[in-house]
Amino acid sequence: MSAGRLGKIGLVAMIIVLTIITINTSAAPLEVSIEERVNSTINMTDAANGVGTFEYQTDVKGIINVTNNANEDIMDIWVAVDIGLNDGSCSAISTGVQILDSGDVPSKLTNEGGFDTSGADCIIHIPRLGPGESKYVAYDVTETPEIQNGAPFIVEEKYDPAKIPKGGDYTWTVYFNVSLNDTWWSSTGLGGKPSSVTLTVNKNLNTSYGWDSLEFVSGGSQCSSGQQSCSFSGSLSSSPRSSPTQTTINETFKVKGNYSTDEAFVSRLVGFGEAVLSFGQINGNISGTKIIDVFAIGNASIGVNKSGPFGPSENQWKGNVTIKNTASGLTYVVKSVNVWATDRTNYQEIDNSRLEENPNKQIAAGESYTSGDTTFTSTTVPIIWGNVTFRLVEDANYGWGVGQDKITDGGNTYIIERIYVIGSYLVKVTKHVESAGNDIYNITLVVENLGGQESPYVYVYDLIPKNFSLTNGDNDWKDPQDRDGDWVNKSSMLAGGPETITNIQLSGYDTGYWWRIRPINASADGDGAYDDYTEIENNQTVVIFYQIQGSEDYKLLDAFIVGIDPILSMNEQTSPKITLVSGAKATSYESVMALATALVGLTAVVGYRRRS
Repeated sequence: MSAGRLGKIGLVAMIIVLTIITINTSAAPLEVSIEERVNSTINMTDAANGVGTFEYQTDVKGIINVTNNANEDIMDIWVAVDIGLNDGSCSAISTGVQILDSGDVPSKLTNEGGFDTSGADCIIHIPRLGPGESKYVAYDVTETPEIQNGAPFIVEEKYDPAKIPKGGDYTWTVYFNVSLNDTWWSSTGLGGKPSSVTLTVNKNLNTSYGWDSLEFVSGGSQCSSGQQSCSFSGSLSSSPRSSPTQTTINETFKVKGNYSTDEAFVSRLVGFGEAVLSFGQINGNISGTKIIDVFAIGNASIGVNKSGPFGPSENQWKGNVTIKNTASGLTYVVKSVNVWATDRTNYQEIDNSRLEENPNKQIAAGESYTSGDTTFTSTTVPIIWGNVTFRLVEDANYGWGVGQDKITDGGNTYIIERIYVIGSYLVKVTKHVESAGNDIYNITLVVENLGGQESPYVYVYDLIPKNFSLTNGDNDWKDPQDRDGDWVNKSSMLAGGPETITNIQLSGYDTGYWWRIRPINASADGDGAYDDYTEIENNQTVVIFYQIQGSEDYKLLDAFIVGIDPILSMNEQTSPKITLVSGAKATSYESVMALATALVGLTAVVGYRRRS
């Protein structure tokens, strides 16, 4: 599928097309197969915080395929189908096909021929099917909410960082994960997940979404640097105790891209590639549709034999009927035989002349079956009549057959991958905690604007853990109460603060500070470095520095907390934003637990700022 066609889908992130086929693997002379196309569409509705949010929709449509694999005609074909999860409707796609209700089936077929229509909601009649010819009937499946609002599998995709600025080369990590959807499969005819599914994922980067460049960089096990496509595969199992033991397929890779445009925008969700998923064969059935019975006949001849008169009064007669299988490779079952006599004038049936048999006798090609004799009395020369009801045997080699259920990939699954691109400012704060000896720690806050436009005023928040106090261990900065700006590397960028925060309700903290930073210029590289003096001089990066000293039973881990405003920060979150920072300058990690508690405790921080 071209990128143009994908673009027309809009926010559709995935189109799943699976084909479910019930087919006779032995290719019976008359073969009835069921092909179900499961169309699932997964829309990516958001990628906030770098986590894709998807909506699932599935539609199931089926096709019944009746095929003559023999080298001769097969006639008078009747197929009774029970379509699972169906409203009882089916429709002919091919010409020469009739769709009937169960009540329209001739009683001769059901009573004498043994044609079973119990539970059928679709009756198909095909008068003749030539060698190699197929006829098709379609049906809709009335999906349950579980099937309609789900999909055969669950796809998860996460990005780090969650968003990137426009204009410039930026790299982000993609975490891709796919697993079988237990809820969805449990709602199907299988009643649960298939035991094993083979999955192949082909990933392609696509610059047509507005990128100047896109390529994979090192970091993925399959996606090599400099490439724009890669693939990986695996086998999913329904249980970690089954074979294979893999219940998810996951891959981590990195993408580098440059999204440049003269168009002004604040932020937008931008596609950067597609992932195409292909599934191998799955045994089973989605809708529970099944073939109840098939009735058909082939070439045959019927002959009536009459002898008489004989007996003392020469008024006794005998008659029988013979059916011969004249087909070349089909086998029949003789279900019912009727022989009777009528007079020549009014064709009235002669009393006691009828013979009825239900032999249930198979006759192969070239074989015959002759009924017993009917013996009766008639003073005139009678007419002997014979009628035989026979049908094609259910046999994989000489009759009709329906084989094993199969689910195969009837198309491709497209995931349109998107990431948030910030068109204005994008502020990131990195906190470094480094030992200076004697229980003294250097605290360095690096505030950068990665975006393409100047930021508004930025508020930075920090908390001092219990059993820590401010210190001046190396005499290279002054006490904040001097208000001389020495806490900020470039004092002209300090617009307010540091101000003390008290009454902090977050456990483990007694004191905090906030700084008001003047608007920061755009296009910082986002590496979190506090010694990038070019960016500091260009007002793209602002560095805040102070020292703390621990006493008694202090907990250094509590120092890894920091807050930032405004909303367009590197990880989009209600302000203030709390992040945990490792020792690497360019790496920051969000702590969900710290965030959940810190936002409550920092209510005083936000309130103080707003009152100011």
